[in-house]
Amino acid sequence: MLCGMSRTTRHVALASLLAFSMVGCAAAPDAQSSTSGTSTDAAESAAIEAVPGTAESTATTETGATTPDQTTGATSNSGTGAGASTTAASGQNAAANPAPAAPKNLVPIGQGPNRENFERLLMDLIYTYETPSAETTQSLEADLAAIQATSAEDFAVAQSIVNNWNTVFANPNYPLCMYGGGDQATELAQTGLRDSPTHAFVVLGYELVNGEMTEELQSRCDAAAAAARSFPSAIIVCSGGATGMNNPEGHTEAGVMRDYLVQTCGIDPTRIHIDETAQDTAQNATNTFQILRNQGIQTITVVTSSYHQGWVQAVLNAAAALSIRDFGAPIAITGNYSVDYPLTEIAPGTEDRVAIEQVADVLGLPKTDMQALMWS
Repeated sequence: MLCGMSRTTRHVALASLLAFSMVGCAAAPDAQSSTSGTSTDAAESAAIEAVPGTAESTATTETGATTPDQTTGATSNSGTGAGASTTAASGQNAAANPAPAAPKNLVPIGQGPNRENFERLLMDLIYTYETPSAETTQSLEADLAAIQATSAEDFAVAQSIVNNWNTVFANPNYPLCMYGGGDQATELAQTGLRDSPTHAFVVLGYELVNGEMTEELQSRCDAAAAAARSFPSAIIVCSGGATGMNNPEGHTEAGVMRDYLVQTCGIDPTRIHIDETAQDTAQNATNTFQILRNQGIQTITVVTSSYHQGWVQAVLNAAAALSIRDFGAPIAITGNYSVDYPLTEIAPGTEDRVAIEQVADVLGLPKTDMQALMWS
């Protein structure tokens, strides 16, 4: 299981659309296009996938409220029971990273004049993926043009969503960097990824069983631990709330992940930042990017299961595009680190619709509208 393994999925040819979506916006290098599965230069953090930062001794949001980040001594409902906690070293990245960006106070996309245009855009991404044709591509082009005519900021988000979709989810040759099972992330090291205090390994959670990690979630943590050993300046972000049946103590995915990384894998707890509130991938993405901004992170590697990379990157990329639009804080997905597991959590063939529904959630589009459009 080595870097460069391609994810098998259905192919869609959208070259003309990709060219269109570059009109009116500066084209940056494609951070996802490297055949190694990662970028070698932080300058690519402003890439078009924008897939879309400062360490402080207290964790506050851009507006002053408490963040989901619980590395500052907060008690965690973790796998070792209530009362488990970790304390972060204050100012870990402060010397290297700027202060968190202030919000721009733009109208949220889900409440703005482009709401219906984004709904059409997301549905046309599904149609172009499932039944590709010149007509569906033209519809997408019309959606992008309508968004651009209304708002340049919104158009940048739409462009990023479309470009990422084409580059990752809809690309049968998107290279996965597969975890080989060792204590070191030799596969990632071979891609040219550089150790940096402004890089983070974002580890996606998985539903708990009886309040405990599954083998699949443990494997994701093993991959993250290997990455942390090979890149000692980077941080780890774990996201996931209390999930699963028969979990009376309210253990959280992020809590048990942190405990495993610290107690079993020997990772310094001050490097681990957690969000224990997310209940789905969309909340994972939104809360994770809040942590990333507060920690001054500029680039991330997504650590999850192989089948999950395509759709979770679509969701994370939407949060990253909003990070630029709403906070002026670019944070780029520059690579992936994947564990080899089959798809079991959703019906095969529905990944595109699940991904788009979660992208819509990140954008704040009305759930009832999207569900009616997608599943009726």
